[in-house]
Amino acid sequence: MFTIEPLPKKNEQDEELFKSKLTATEIPTTPSVVPPLSTVVEPVRSVFRRRFIWLGAIVILLAVGAYFLLNGNSFVEARVSTKVSASAEVTSGDLVTYTVVYKNDNKVDLNDAKLLFVYPTDAQATKDGVPTGARSDTVDLGILKANTSGQQTFTAYVVGDTGNIKNATATLTFTPAGLRSEIKNEATHAATITRLPVHMSLVAPPTAVNGQAITYLIDYRNDGSTDFSNLRLILTYPQGFTPTKATPSATRATSNQNIWDIPTLPVGSAQRITITGTLRGIEREGKQISLVLQKSIDIPGGSQYIAIEKQDSSTAIATPYLSAFLKLNGVQDYTAHLGDHLQYIATIRNNTNVDLTGLAPQITLNGAMFDYASVYSAGFFDSRTRVISWNPAALSELATLRANQSIDIPFDVRLKPSFPTGSHGASDSLVKASFHVETPNVPPAIDLATLSADDELITRISTAPSFSQVVFLKDGQLGASGPYPPKVDQKTIFTVRWSIVNPSNALDGVKVTATLQPGVIWENKTRTSSALPAPVINQQLGTITWTVGTVSGGTGVAMPAAEAYFQVSITPSVNQVGQLAPLIKNIQFSGVDSLTKEQISRTANDTTTGDVSDATGGGTVGQ
Repeated sequence: MFTIEPLPKKNEQDEELFKSKLTATEIPTTPSVVPPLSTVVEPVRSVFRRRFIWLGAIVILLAVGAYFLLNGNSFVEARVSTKVSASAEVTSGDLVTYTVVYKNDNKVDLNDAKLLFVYPTDAQATKDGVPTGARSDTVDLGILKANTSGQQTFTAYVVGDTGNIKNATATLTFTPAGLRSEIKNEATHAATITRLPVHMSLVAPPTAVNGQAITYLIDYRNDGSTDFSNLRLILTYPQGFTPTKATPSATRATSNQNIWDIPTLPVGSAQRITITGTLRGIEREGKQISLVLQKSIDIPGGSQYIAIEKQDSSTAIATPYLSAFLKLNGVQDYTAHLGDHLQYIATIRNNTNVDLTGLAPQITLNGAMFDYASVYSAGFFDSRTRVISWNPAALSELATLRANQSIDIPFDVRLKPSFPTGSHGASDSLVKASFHVETPNVPPAIDLATLSADDELITRISTAPSFSQVVFLKDGQLGASGPYPPKVDQKTIFTVRWSIVNPSNALDGVKVTATLQPGVIWENKTRTSSALPAPVINQQLGTITWTVGTVSGGTGVAMPAAEAYFQVSITPSVNQVGQLAPLIKNIQFSGVDSLTKEQISRTANDTTTGDVSDATGGGTVGQ
C-alpha cells in the first residue's frame, strides 16, 4: 500500500534538511576553499524526484482502473453479430432452411430488438409447411440481454435458373440501453442454383411483324435420377397474342394462359409442346411470354402447387412489310357527338424496298349510330355487309404502290342526330371502323403467302344529356298558396322542378347549381325522384346546390328521369308593379361522361314570374 507524505514547507523543513546535510558533509576549514553548489543541491532534488515518480504512478493506476471500469459497461457495436447459415448450393425448387444466429457480447442490453429476414427473389416462403407468399418476415425479439445469443429459422422454396445466385438477408435492429439511436446489423447468405430438376426451354421467334402467325415451342425432360409426378406447366401469353392451336391440347385455358397437367415424368423422358397463333403489336414493342413449372407439395390438410422453375422469352415487333393506319378528323382519339360529320383517312404504307402490286383495301363499319345513308367515298359501299372496298379502277395508286411510299384513302360518314329509341348504356355509344388491306403478289424475297395489314379505330360518342327547368304553382305534394299574378305585399309560393334525361353513357359527378334573386325566399320544402339527395341552400350566398352524383345511362328513356322539386316565394314591393319579378339566375348543370371522360355542361335561362307553366296572366306584379 502506498503512502503519500506531505511536501515539506519551503521555509522550515527545507532549511532543516539543508542544515543537516551541511553538518554531515565534511567542509574544508580552509577559508579559501568553497564546496561546489551541486554537492549541496543535488541531494534535495533527488528526494523530490522520487516523490513525484510515486505520485505519477498512482495517477496512472487510477486512470487505468477507471478506463476498465467504465469501458466494461459501455456498448461496442462490434460486439453484436448476425450470421445466416444455409446450403451454399441448391437445386431449383429445393426447400431451403435458413438459420439466423444473433449475439450480443456487450455488458448492456439491446432494447426493441427486431429481426427482419428477406427471402431470395422468386422464393416461396413457408411457415409450418404451408407457402405464405411473403417476401419477408419480421420477428420481434424484445430485449436482447447482455452476453446472450439466439437463433431463428426461416424456410422457403428457392427458384431460379442454373448459375443464379440467390441472396437472403437478415437485419437485426436494436437500441442499446442508455442510447437513443437505432442501430442495424446485417448479414447476407448467397446460394447458387447448380441444377434444375427438370430441364425446360421456351423458344419464341426473336422478331415478328404485326399480325404475323408465329409458333412457340416448349421442351422439357427429366434429367434427374428420380421420377416426378404431379407437375404442372403454366404458359402466360403476351398481350396481343391469339392462340389458334396447341399440341398437345392444354388441360385448361384462360384468356391469357394455357395450363398443362403432367401426372408423371419418368427419368429420361422428354416432351414438346407447340403453340401457334397470331401476334399483334406496335412497331418495336417487346412481347414477353412466360413459362412456369410447378410441383405439388403436401401441406396440412391437402396439397398445393408451387413454382420450381421459370422461363421467359420475348419477341420484338419488327417493322411490317405493309402498314395500315386509320385517323378520324385528323386524330386517333376523337370524341364524337350526335350528328357529327366523321372524316376518316385510311393510310397504306409500303415499308419494303420493292414495289407492291394488286392492293385491295376494305373498310368495315360497325355501329348503330352510323348514318349509313351518308357514306361517301371513291370506293363501293355495300350496305348489306357495311363494307367499303376499293380497287385500282377506283384508285389508280392501288395498282402499284412504290417502295417506301404510302397512299391516303379518304371516306366520310355522319352520325345520327339522336340515340335510337330505347337506347341506353354504352352499346350505342361506340362506332368502329376496321381497316384491312392485302395483296397476293408477294415479292420473292419475302417468305409469306400474302402480305396484309390491319387497323381499327373505335370512336366514343359522348352522351347527350338534357337538363330542363319548369316553374309552376300547383304541386300535389308540396302544396301551393298566394295570388297569381303576384300582388304587392302578398306572398306567392312557386314550385321549381329540375329534370335530367341521360339517354346513353352514365354521367359521374352530376351537379346542378343556381342562385336566388334578391327578395326571393327559400321555403325549405323539397322532394326528389328515386331517393336522390335533395337540393340544399346556402343562405349566406343564396345559392342552391343539387348534388346528384351518378346518373345512369337510359335515365329518362328506359327509366324515370332524375328530378328534384323545391319551393321559393316572393312578396313583391310597390316599386315592382307592372314588372316581372325575378326568381332564379345562373342555372348550371355539369357532369362527366363515364365513357369518354368528357366534361359536359348545360345552362338554363334565368327564371321570372312570367315563366310559370300552369297559370295564365302574364306574371307581372299587380296592386
